[in-house]
Order: sequence, then C-alpha cells, then structure tokens
Amino acid sequence: MYTMDGHVCFLKSKLSAQEISDRFQTLAGSRLFLVTDVSSSDYAGRMFGKFWDFMKNPVLPNAAE
Repeated sequence: MYTMDGHVCFLKSKLSAQEISDRFQTLAGSRLFLVTDVSSSDYAGRMFGKFWDFMKNPVLPNAAE
C-alpha cells in the first residue's frame, strides 16, 4: 500500500476491486470509501518517484488474514 496522506492510498493486490471492497467494508463500518481498479487505465501525471517505484514493483504475496 502506498499512502499519499491520511485520506488517499493506492493498494496493489491480486484480489479484485470487489473482493477488496468487501473485506474493507468490515473495517470501515459507516465510513465512506471508494475502491476502483486502475490496472487497465492509461494513468499518467505528476506523482512522486516513490509512487512510480511502488506501481512498477510486483505484487507481494498476501499477508496473513
């Protein structure tokens, strides 16, 4: 997970957006959140070098649940 600030983060996972949303729902309770899949998007922009390093590295195995 790459965190930009306290409200925005990018997560790389082999799980689908729906699976991540379902799992996050149990933690979020009534708080609002958005999960979207950007893997097939043509993304570009002015982001920090650490962000691009994060995006380029392969997905790590899932942590213990």
